[in-house]
Amino acid sequence: MQDFRNLKVWQANRQLTVLIYRATADFPSDERFGLISQMRRAVIRIGACIAEGCGRRTIKDTGHFFQMSFSSATELLHHLITSLDLQYLSQDRFDELDGKLLEIRKMLTSLMKRLK
Repeated sequence: MQDFRNLKVWQANRQLTVLIYRATADFPSDERFGLISQMRRAVIRIGACIAEGCGRRTIKDTGHFFQMSFSSATELLHHLITSLDLQYLSQDRFDELDGKLLEIRKMLTSLMKRLK
């Protein structure tokens, strides 16, 4: 497999990671061990699973890690929706983050299809 740093999906997630960290910095401090932690861990897992998948020997293993990355992206979407519902995110900020996450999910789906 190629160097994960060359994958557009990993690069897009790298940018999203910064945005998620900045967005959650404005959340109430009592969410430090709740939504803040969950959202940051999910966005980090997206990139980490892409990287780990690229280091696997078999296509099956690579696909498994890309699927785990997609699952983390779906988890992050849930947390974004919850943050919107709790008014921790404005609608505009939610739309920005959701749009970037949607692109990542589409790229991951495409990558997984190419592996099959």
